[in-house]
Amino acid sequence: FFFFFFKQKTAYEIYQCDWSSDVCSSDLDEVEVPSKLVGVLMSVEVREGDEVLAGQEVARLDDKRALIALDMSTKRAENNVNVRYAEAAAEVAEKEFEQGEQANRRVANTIPPIELERLKLSYKRGALQIEQADREFILESLQRDLDQVTFDDHGIKSPIDGVVVAVNKEPGEAVTAGEHVLTDRKSTRLNSSHTDISRM
Repeated sequence: FFFFFFKQKTAYEIYQCDWSSDVCSSDLDEVEVPSKLVGVLMSVEVREGDEVLAGQEVARLDDKRALIALDMSTKRAENNVNVRYAEAAAEVAEKEFEQGEQANRRVANTIPPIELERLKLSYKRGALQIEQADREFILESLQRDLDQVTFDDHGIKSPIDGVVVAVNKEPGEAVTAGEHVLTDRKSTRLNSSHTDISRM
């Protein structure tokens, strides 16, 4: 059973193994995983020799600002006061317009034509305000989703199951967008039963 060490290029190199099938990698292909954002490392969750799973967070950038932005957008996305107010205002405007029409049907010109047009305009404006409030509510929800993605992108995750063989970054160090912080290597996979002398 052999471990292959390569020249370090990034924050992590992971030696990949398929523990379930008793197969390990030899002569590894390289897979680079960059940081998606500019930031400062807040934590590094692994050390050399640690086993990691695909999708496991191994490090994280400082996310305090991202967390505040997410909290604010979540509260706005959950607030539908403007929608409810627009609906209530439109309902009142509709009733005023209907009452004006009914009054004129009973007695002509009880409500002057110009006033009836004003009531009709208020009724239409109420319907448009509901539409506008609905659109703003949707936009707030989309902003919350965007802030959630940004918050999640502060995490740096392992793309494979494996073992950490090198850690180059420490908490407090700066990371640039696109900087490689994780490296996996894999190529031809050899069944260990063919090379393990103890099984021969």
